[in-house]
Amino acid sequence: MRKDEPPLDFPDTLEGFEYAFNEKGQLRHIKTGEPFVFNYREDLHRWNQKRYEALGELIGSLFFPFGLITYLA
Repeated sequence: MRKDEPPLDFPDTLEGFEYAFNEKGQLRHIKTGEPFVFNYREDLHRWNQKRYEALGELIGSLFFPFGLITYLA
């Protein structure tokens, strides 16, 4: 872990990540409408990876109860 790396404390809602699914079921940034950006912080690959994993777990938890997880694979 780098000294200047932000804490690995991520939101527990899509809104907290500033993402939502649009009418086509695509994950988009709430403010820009852009697709998910992995390199949110260009200089922090490990932090970006952990952010990606946290968002993925959140999305999985939203879809799994409805049996929709098979469509995401």
